Order: sequence, then structure tokens, then C-alpha cells
Amino acid sequence: MSFDERQIFLKREYAEAIRYMDNAKEFLQKAKKESSFYTDKKPASFLHAAYNVLHLDGYYDGITNVKAIDAGFDAAYEIIEKIKPIKDIK
Repeated sequence: MSFDERQIFLKREYAEAIRYMDNAKEFLQKAKKESSFYTDKKPASFLHAAYNVLHLDGYYDGITNVKAIDAGFDAAYEIIEKIKPIKDIK
């Protein structure tokens, strides 16, 4: 991979990572905060479950339990549904 190709790849992946972070921040803005804690556990618990199950347990630790992985996907889809636009913008 040439230097230019690598830079294009990194730019694309960086933009994607920032998009994920922006979506997560937008999602958590709906959760109420009191001091340093979220009072509405549901949005924070979906992020926690999706990250822990799919990323940490699934990717790094190699968890193979189908029900656990499915629960991680359910949590991730729950997040995706919360940020879905009301209608398609063309």
C-alpha cells in the first residue's frame, strides 16, 4: 500500500470512527444526567451492552455463545433504531 493509499484509508476510517462517536454522543444526550451519572440507565446500558458483548467479549475475548452475541447485536440495533431518521432525505 502506497503512502497516499494509506492516507486515504486512514482518512476514511477516521471519519467513520468520528461518525460513530457523534452518533453515540447524540444518543446519550437524550439520557438525563445528575452530577457525574446518567439517571436514565436504558440508553447508557444499551451502549455498555453493545460495546462489552460485541467488542470486548466477542472480538477480543472470542466469546462463542450464540445467545450472548445475539444480545449484543440486539443492543446495537436498539442504538441504531434510536438514531434512525424519521424519513429518508433525498
